[in-house]
Amino acid sequence: MRVKYAVSCAVILAVLAWCAWCAITRGSDIGAYPSKYLALICPFSAGGGTDLLSRTCASELSKSLGKPVAVFNITGGAGTLGFIEGAGAPADGYTLTMLTFEINTHWLRGFTSVSAKDFEIVALLNSDPACIAVPVESPIKDISDFARAGKSGERLTVGNSGIGGVWHLASESFARKLGIETISIPFEGASGAITAMLGSHIDAVCAGAAELKRHVDSGKIRVLAVMDKTRVGYFPDVPTCAETGTNLRFCTWRAVAVPRGTPQNVIELLAAKLEDFSKSGSADDFAKRTGTNIAFRKGDGFLREISGSEAELKELMERLKLL
Repeated sequence: MRVKYAVSCAVILAVLAWCAWCAITRGSDIGAYPSKYLALICPFSAGGGTDLLSRTCASELSKSLGKPVAVFNITGGAGTLGFIEGAGAPADGYTLTMLTFEINTHWLRGFTSVSAKDFEIVALLNSDPACIAVPVESPIKDISDFARAGKSGERLTVGNSGIGGVWHLASESFARKLGIETISIPFEGASGAITAMLGSHIDAVCAGAAELKRHVDSGKIRVLAVMDKTRVGYFPDVPTCAETGTNLRFCTWRAVAVPRGTPQNVIELLAAKLEDFSKSGSADDFAKRTGTNIAFRKGDGFLREISGSEAELKELMERLKLL
């Protein structure tokens, strides 16, 4: 009887010790993660740039993690529904969300209570600068011409992808830096604005470099400036705003995030895998095919950058009466 009692006590103590050890070490036990498939929420519809990047990334993560990564398009509210779903998922590393620039503007405009601060940003994957472009037959050849035309009395019409969107905000920031006023013409997407410009209905467009690339390649559009610190690789002759004396950086971006509270070791593992993806042939092929700029950066620094620019973005939106 005493032997059985001693054995029982030993077993109980061993189990308790094991539980305690698991509780202490589970935060560093990356070997147990992932043990099942992962979901990557894309807040926008299939076929768009965010969806294509999500699927390319998910395919590579499936290989490197050894578990399937499935993309789910949760659309609505210009990305809002997907952001809400991602922020409310269990903080276990099995639900990822492709965040975009719009999470900042939607929160500031009160469309949702979810902001970037409700996530742990794992890594920035993409940053595409805004560009100002005109038709090749336009008399405006450079930024100096654009500024002179804007100060000549008749305001230039500049198309964008929608009121309150990233290219609308970039266009207004650009005009403000030049000290001119333009007339912003919203369209449902950048392609609509580009088509209108090519049809001579508006003077210029503000859009992403990737969205303008094929029109530049076909000789229909002239890009005047890139709103970034460095030139775009496939527009080697197009100066940055800084090079033209207009100190402005305005980019859209995409980043992979997980709900706040996700274990740090899981975040670090995912960040390492995403960095591998950013350097892969798959990412390189995707960038060349779509004109998308792959720009990897770990999430903690990027979140600080987002937070740091929040006041400036809010001031701009207030001035435009968007808030």
